Amino acid sequence: MRPQLTYNTETNKWEIPLEWSNWDWMIDPENYPDPTFSVFSGEYDYEFIDRRGILFKYKHHIYGKETEAVSSTGKTFVRKSAPKAYQYTLFAKGAVRLINNPELYRSARYGSLNGSFVINYVNSVHLHNLIPSGTVTKEEKLYNNLLAKKYLISTEFGALMARTFNYTSGIEPKQYGLKTEKREDRLSKCPACEAVYYNLSRDFVLPKDSDYSDLCEKMTDQADYKQGRDEHG
Repeated sequence: MRPQLTYNTETNKWEIPLEWSNWDWMIDPENYPDPTFSVFSGEYDYEFIDRRGILFKYKHHIYGKETEAVSSTGKTFVRKSAPKAYQYTLFAKGAVRLINNPELYRSARYGSLNGSFVINYVNSVHLHNLIPSGTVTKEEKLYNNLLAKKYLISTEFGALMARTFNYTSGIEPKQYGLKTEKREDRLSKCPACEAVYYNLSRDFVLPKDSDYSDLCEKMTDQADYKQGRDEHG
């Protein structure tokens, strides 16, 4: 059983497991709460998790990655990227703090906390307030490097972390959970043949196909939504 939140009926607040404040526990990718990323199993990009796309990037962000590369002299070497599973725990701790303390943000945002909001909050908090330095015995260099970093959590994974939090933390998603929206493959249009295609799956529809106009409309809706989100948050 992985550590989960518990609700204190006396304080009316969620309490985090002790492990979430232990740096040595946080940096071990074996403690990531959803090792097979099953929360995304019904979503459009799960089949591509080992090939490409945001889930592919997220998986290697959490667990690290080894890739073979060639130097300028033609010598082959292995390039390693370190696992960053600790970022999810930082996210989860930030989410709990915001859920427990709505006075930390404007009342207009109550009930609409999402992954991006949580990440922006965590990235503005001093690291010592998230991980007491006295808990650090392993990877002290990594911990000290984080003190100087501008961002503690990568901003591109907010939607994925929010889903994982709702699914694995033990919190009651409908009442207290983070707001999430449907994820879908982005659509684009080929400037040469005008086919509309899905960026990830690479499936496409040609102008002569019966569902072409519907897909064009959906592509426009995607673009309008993205513009509105970028302009208004």
